[in-house]
Amino acid sequence: MSDPIETFRNEANEHLRVLESALLDLEEHPDNADNIALAFRAMHTIKGAAGMVGFDYLSRFTHHLETLFDRVRNGLLSLSNDLCHLLLKACDHIYTLLQDPAPNQSSQEYTDNLVSRISVFLDEGESAQESLAPAVA
Repeated sequence: MSDPIETFRNEANEHLRVLESALLDLEEHPDNADNIALAFRAMHTIKGAAGMVGFDYLSRFTHHLETLFDRVRNGLLSLSNDLCHLLLKACDHIYTLLQDPAPNQSSQEYTDNLVSRISVFLDEGESAQESLAPAVA
């Protein structure tokens, strides 16, 4: 019988490869709907599977990425080079969290920094969403 944690890690690594490939292509073609969908599905799958195997810290971190990419997918946030670069750093961090799901202080600080930077983009997406909302008379 296979180890569920090892199965999760193997599958998550495959999803990360898909995510990384999609992000690298999105740096050059930020409006490619297929790659946007691939990236979103990869983040969503990693988040859900991480929660199922008890990698709660990883699940919470990828939740931020999933929310961000949902805004991209819905046209509320554009994929800039800065955002793609940040997402690639987040992918690297997910690789690290897959190996060590209980982060040390350094890893926690790095996660907090990434989440803080992600929040800046999420705030931009919220501003765009508010500007598209119909005015209330």
